[in-house]
Amino acid sequence: MEEARRFEVVTNNPEVQAILGADETVASVRYVPGTPLDVLDAAELRLQQGYRLVSAPLPPNIPLMRAPYRSLVLEEGERQYDTAGLLSLEKARERFRTQRAADSVPSGSERDFAFIDGEHLRRTLRDLRLERLLPGPSQKLDESDEMTPRPEYDREKVENVRPGETAGSHETH
Repeated sequence: MEEARRFEVVTNNPEVQAILGADETVASVRYVPGTPLDVLDAAELRLQQGYRLVSAPLPPNIPLMRAPYRSLVLEEGERQYDTAGLLSLEKARERFRTQRAADSVPSGSERDFAFIDGEHLRRTLRDLRLERLLPGPSQKLDESDEMTPRPEYDREKVENVRPGETAGSHETH
């Protein structure tokens, strides 16, 4: 019988426990008060204690580098050190320091950033085929979920626009 994989979420997002629920048989939550850099530091310690990094240490785009929250997924491993994960964390730490020194966190946006971080965590868990860790019906989209329809466009008009023009503002000959 295959042994169950064990995961840990290292986060400074206070809403993550609600996202994952209270079941800690497969995943536990290690709450780290502080900044995303503090989360990277805590994850680094775990990577030296037999865990391996399974989620991306950097957010998916530059504007989210300003976010005050970061959640990382680690998996209990068989090796003492996760060398590749430690290198990734170090590179991420440098990017965070550089970017956060140039940007400031917009005031009053903490709840929005917590939500975005939670959605990235959900996506990571789905990518790892760990949907079972997500409670309730929010883990899947179905016909009853409202989604903004993708606008239709005329590909030919959009692809043939010259610099300085907008779609539909020029005539084709």
